[in-house]
Amino acid sequence: TAQRLLQEGKMVGLLGGDHSTPLGFLRALSERYERFGILQIDAHADLRRSYEGFTYSHASIMYNALKLPAVGRLVQVGIRDYCEEEATVMQRAMGRVKTFFDSDINEAVYSGKTWNEICKDIINELPDLVYISFDIDGLTPDHCPHTGTPVPGGMDFNQVKFLLKQLA
Repeated sequence: TAQRLLQEGKMVGLLGGDHSTPLGFLRALSERYERFGILQIDAHADLRRSYEGFTYSHASIMYNALKLPAVGRLVQVGIRDYCEEEATVMQRAMGRVKTFFDSDINEAVYSGKTWNEICKDIINELPDLVYISFDIDGLTPDHCPHTGTPVPGGMDFNQVKFLLKQLA
């Protein structure tokens, strides 16, 4: 369906569901575009090879997305919950994965860096064509109290809105 809509020149978006659902759409994008990046706003890195024995789980979506040669860059923002396996994937990605950890963002702000400057740093890591992956738990838990995987920290809605406006 996504391939057909893209061929018709439509802008396609997916809303809702868990992070295992967009892999088919990312595959369709990789057939349409030679190179694109992913901006991932999330509390979790989602870079596990599998989760509880399931290769295509919500915790593996970005690991699987990186298997697509057209995904030239993964830029993660707000990450604050990840395991050793995911840290290894980040380190071995040879620059293909750039992670803006929540703690590093906060330390930069506390040291006087503005959110506008941080947004410019994030955007400078992205190519011209960008797929946006926005997990609700990228926001602070008080913004999404019923998410299944709340994690302390995160961004507020206006920060994300500003980042997306600057990206556009």
